[in-house]
Amino acid sequence: MRIKRILSIALALLIYSGVFFPLAAQGMEKKISMEFRQEKLSTALKQLQKQSGYKMIFSYRDTDKYEVTATLSNVTVEAVLEQLLKDKPLVYSVEGEYITISFSQKQSSAE
Repeated sequence: MRIKRILSIALALLIYSGVFFPLAAQGMEKKISMEFRQEKLSTALKQLQKQSGYKMIFSYRDTDKYEVTATLSNVTVEAVLEQLLKDKPLVYSVEGEYITISFSQKQSSAE
């Protein structure tokens, strides 16, 4: 009886890892198209959240002072983030389904 339960759990874990881990890895590879015209960075990040399925974590106070203008076609989530944060003292990190936007270490130590 115990062996059956262990085998059931092992099978469930195998199925889970085989189905969901590739889906998580595909998230950053998903191709999206977006256009921004002098929009607040926070607004652009919320739009990216809707299209990508990632949950964005950021401070409006830190991001509202930046505007973005860009036209991006059939690019990855990572490419969108790189473009949105280009020439800004902000960085992003990805953990599972969350993308965190924060000041870079260089910027925060200079303040």
